[in-house]
Amino acid sequence: GGMSHFSGKTVLITGGGGFIGRHLTRRLAEVGAAQIFVPIRHPRAFDLATSVIRPVVVDLSYENQVRNNLGGNRFDYVFHLAGHIDQGVR
Repeated sequence: GGMSHFSGKTVLITGGGGFIGRHLTRRLAEVGAAQIFVPIRHPRAFDLATSVIRPVVVDLSYENQVRNNLGGNRFDYVFHLAGHIDQGVR
């Protein structure tokens, strides 16, 4: 019961570096998810990497990067927690 149906599954979590995303990522690893892919913009920005938790450097606002870096995977579940951050606003 509970979150055990994620056991053995492959998951994509956008926004996995954020507050909710980090907690969800850790919890899914604890309940036995096989692979958790977490798109990140900068390699240094993510400290949860394990053999299960797989950061992927990709900017989700560019379709070609998404296809090239994530397109070869099949995901059982997708959690979309990423938000658009406008870097140009001061």
